[in-house]
Amino acid sequence: MSRQIELNQPQQIVVLVLENSQGDILLTQRQAGKHLEGYWEFPGGKVEAPESLLEALERESLEEINYQPINPTLLIKLTHSYPNKTVQLHVYHCLAHNPQVHANEKQAMIWHHKSKLSSVKLPAANLKIINLLNK
Repeated sequence: MSRQIELNQPQQIVVLVLENSQGDILLTQRQAGKHLEGYWEFPGGKVEAPESLLEALERESLEEINYQPINPTLLIKLTHSYPNKTVQLHVYHCLAHNPQVHANEKQAMIWHHKSKLSSVKLPAANLKIINLLNK
């Protein structure tokens, strides 16, 4: 019974909304073969036991974009259900003057102004984040 409950738990995901001083947000493109391949997303990934949310955010940011978040603040926590899985997103915002990033996983990256994020093909779970950034 406890195994069944464990399987139904949302997957814990940390997300970094990295914003530069011009109001541009860093997006990375999901690679072929991954869930939602080809979509653009904010950097981040799965929380691994026994790390904290901030430890996972730092690890994922360094792995994906070679960037160490400085003073990230929790922007929103939300749960979203896709047909095949449910995710709980812990979304952190980091404002940096001129952040230096590198595509460690050879993924495409773009800086896109936050006021125009709705024109980008992003996963449905990100709609609330976009709305929050543009308030």
